[in-house]
Amino acid sequence: MPVFTPFFIALALLNPQDLEIRANVKTGDVLKGEQTIRAIVQSKDIINQVEFYLAGELRDSKSSTPYEFKLDTIGEEDGEVAIKLIAYSSSGEKKEQIIRVMIDNGVSKGAPFHTEIAQKAFEDGNYDLAIQEGRIALHAQKGYVPAKAILARAYSEKGVLDRALKYAEDAQASDPDNDVYNELVMTLNLKRVFTTYDRADTSSDDNLKIIGDSLKSAIQLRAKVLERKIDALGTATEANEIQRVDLLLLANRYSAALAALRPKNNLEGTAPWLDRYAYTLLRMGRYTECRNLMFDLNKSNHHTMFTAAVDAALRAYLLDYSGLYGANNNVLPSTKDNLGFRSVAVYALLRQGNTNGLRQAISDLQESVTTDSVVSTILSVASNKVGDFEKGRQLFRQAILQNPMNTDAYLEQAIQAIQITATTELTPEAAKYQLAAARVWLEAALASRPESAEALTCLGMLDMLTGKYDEAIRFVDSATMVSKDYAPAYLMKATVIQAASRPGTNRSGKSIFMDSGEQAQVEVRSLLEKTRELDPRFALATLPTAKQAFDYFMQKRTPLIASPFSH
Repeated sequence: MPVFTPFFIALALLNPQDLEIRANVKTGDVLKGEQTIRAIVQSKDIINQVEFYLAGELRDSKSSTPYEFKLDTIGEEDGEVAIKLIAYSSSGEKKEQIIRVMIDNGVSKGAPFHTEIAQKAFEDGNYDLAIQEGRIALHAQKGYVPAKAILARAYSEKGVLDRALKYAEDAQASDPDNDVYNELVMTLNLKRVFTTYDRADTSSDDNLKIIGDSLKSAIQLRAKVLERKIDALGTATEANEIQRVDLLLLANRYSAALAALRPKNNLEGTAPWLDRYAYTLLRMGRYTECRNLMFDLNKSNHHTMFTAAVDAALRAYLLDYSGLYGANNNVLPSTKDNLGFRSVAVYALLRQGNTNGLRQAISDLQESVTTDSVVSTILSVASNKVGDFEKGRQLFRQAILQNPMNTDAYLEQAIQAIQITATTELTPEAAKYQLAAARVWLEAALASRPESAEALTCLGMLDMLTGKYDEAIRFVDSATMVSKDYAPAYLMKATVIQAASRPGTNRSGKSIFMDSGEQAQVEVRSLLEKTRELDPRFALATLPTAKQAFDYFMQKRTPLIASPFSH
C-alpha cells in the first residue's frame, strides 16, 4: 500500500489532475442590472467548451478563454434562480457547478419609482444608471412612456442614437400630442443628421437619404409643435397679437405674420409691432415696402432701436449708406450692446465683402448671450467667409438645433457644397456627390419655408447644371411668383433659357421654351431688363453665364438680422 507524504499531497493540490470549475459569484449573492458571469476552469487537459445555464436553460457557451457570459437580470423575474456552469475537457471529462443567486431589481416598487431614480441619475450625468433604472421601470410596467423618454435621452448622451430614437418614437406614438416627446424626436433626428454627415464614408447616396429624411422629420415636428402653440392662443386679440406673430415668424409663415401686422398704420403701432412689421418686410424681400416704411419712420422720428437696425440692414443690402437713420441720427442711444446692430454689423461687412473687419465683428456678436438661431446662422456664414469652416459647421449645428426650420442655415450649407465643386479639384463622382448634398440641404430649406425664393432659385440652378431645364424653369418661375421683387430669380431664369436654347441641347417639354433661338433671346433680354428694373446697380453687359447668375445670387442674399423677439 503506497504511503502519501504531506509533500506529495501538497503537490497534488497544486497540480490538479481532475477537471475543476468555479465562478466569480457564489450561492446567496444578490444580482441586479447587467452582470458578467465568469467561469474559472482548471484542468490538465484542453477545455473544449464551457456552457452557461440559467434556470435550466442553455443561454450561452464558450470554446476559448475568457469564459465570460453576459447576464441581463432586468429581463428576468425577480427571485431565486439557479446558475449552472458546465465544463467539458478534451479527455471527455465533464464538471458542473450550480450557484443559487437572488435576482432583485426591485421591480415590485413600480415604474414611477425607478423612473424617478433614472431621472436623477440622468441629471447627475450617470447615464448608465439612468438606462438601468429606465429599463427596470419598463419591466415593472410595459410601455411606461416616461421611462421610454428618459431612456431615449440617456442613450442619446451615450451616442447610441438608433436606440435612443426608437424609444423616443415609441413615447411619441403613445402620446402624439405631447410636444416634449415631439421635440425629443426632433432633436434626435437632427443629431442623426450630424452623426451621418461626419462619417468617413459620408459620400454615399444612402447617407444623403438618411440626412434628408431626418431633416424633413425634424422640420415637420417643429412645424407641428409651433402650429399647436398658435392654436392654443385661441382667437386673435390685442393681448396675444405679438405672441402670435412671433410664433408665425418662427414657423416661417411670413405671409400670415404680415397679414396680422398690416391692419395698423405704419406710425401708430407700438414698438414691438413696428419691430416685427419692419423685420417681416425685410425677410420677405419686400424691399420697396420696407424702404417706404423706413422713410416714414426716419421722417417722423418714430424709429425704435430695432427698426433702425432694420434700416441699416436694408441700406447695407442696397449698398446705400447715405443719410443712415435719417432724422433719428442724433437721438438713437449707443448701438454697441444692441443685438440687432451687432448682427447687422456682421451682415454689412459680408455684403461689402470686407473680411478685414469681419473677425472683430464676429467676436463682438459672439459676446451676445442669445439662443437666437438667426444669430448662430449669421456667425456661421461669417466664419465660412473668413475660412474658419469648422467653426462654421459647429455654428450651423447650433442654429439647426435651436430652430430646425432655419431656412438660411440650410441655404448656407447648400452654398458651401456648390462652392466646393466650383473652387476645388474634385473627381466627377465627388463633384456629383457635393451637388447631391446641396440638393438635400435645399430641399430641407424648401420644406422649412416653401415660399423661399432663394431656395427655389438655387434649386433651379442645380437642375440647370445637371441638364434638367424643365425642372429648372419651374423652380425659378416659382421663385418669381413668391417674391416679385427678387431680382436673382429673373436673372437665373434668363440663364436657364440661355443654356437650354443652345443648338443641340437635349431637353423634354419643349413647349416651355421658345422654338427658335431668336424667341429665346427676346425672353432673355426681357428678363435682364426686369432684373435692372429691380436692381438699378445691375450692369451685366453680356448674356448671363451660370457663374455670373450664381455670383449675383450670392450678392443678393436676403439680409440676416437677429430676430426682434431675441432681444
